[in-house]
Amino acid sequence: MPKIISAGGGKGGIGKSFFSANIGGLLSMIGKKTLVIDLDTGGPNLHTFLGVSNPSKGLWNYFNQELSLEECIIETNYKRLSLLNSKNCSKDIGNQPYSLRNILYKDIKRLQYDYIIIDLGAGINKASIDFFLLADLPFALFTSDPLSLENSFKFVHKVFLQKIAEIVPPKKLNSQCSAILKSNSTIRPGDILERLQELDSPYYPELKKTMENFKLYLTACKVDNSDTAKNIESFYKKFFGDNISLAGIIPYSLNIEKSVYKRKLYVAEYKKDKALKNLMNIVKKVIL
Repeated sequence: MPKIISAGGGKGGIGKSFFSANIGGLLSMIGKKTLVIDLDTGGPNLHTFLGVSNPSKGLWNYFNQELSLEECIIETNYKRLSLLNSKNCSKDIGNQPYSLRNILYKDIKRLQYDYIIIDLGAGINKASIDFFLLADLPFALFTSDPLSLENSFKFVHKVFLQKIAEIVPPKKLNSQCSAILKSNSTIRPGDILERLQELDSPYYPELKKTMENFKLYLTACKVDNSDTAKNIESFYKKFFGDNISLAGIIPYSLNIEKSVYKRKLYVAEYKKDKALKNLMNIVKKVIL
């Protein structure tokens, strides 16, 4: 079974594709067979980060039932690093029927790789959150831009609501935790757990176990001040508890932009750049 990583967030342009491509690149460089999947069907650009100009096949062939998922994968110029792209998909992943998305979940898990990285589109639609939660290691990215911070919080909040809904049906949650849901615009998982325990709810043991095992990793992009990122981590912990932790920060680097223009993988092209060390620390600290 592959270890699955997801990169999500509430806003576009925060570094999800850069993160996915280059974390994938680092894993492949240390001998891990790695696949990166572009599920941003509304604005796919993961192939550009990997230097693939015009993908010959991809997810559109899978959705059209022309090829199996494995047959849609293409090799990149980097050893042990493969790509499943969505450049020519005519429909957003969220508009695909649930039955087809469910088949896709299962097919992804069956692929024979050490690591699979899912690059998600911006937004908080249920389909994106479902794929985000498919991961063993979900990363929520943000920048210091106020809109990014606002949308990031909405995204993470939605993630926790959807995680709770996997265990407690919404109707049951509304009936058993109505006071909490009505009084707070932001739902704190700890408050939900406490209320279910008070009611001796049959959902409490499973939800408690699920939340104890669930971890979400924040990643700050284009942020040079570690104090800023740590303050944001502390703010999130007030709402979501120790399920949240800061994986690391990726500082701004002009070489990141240069690598995109050159259609070269950043971690392969700029081996002494300042952001590379931070990416490597995320791999060592969280992923391996």
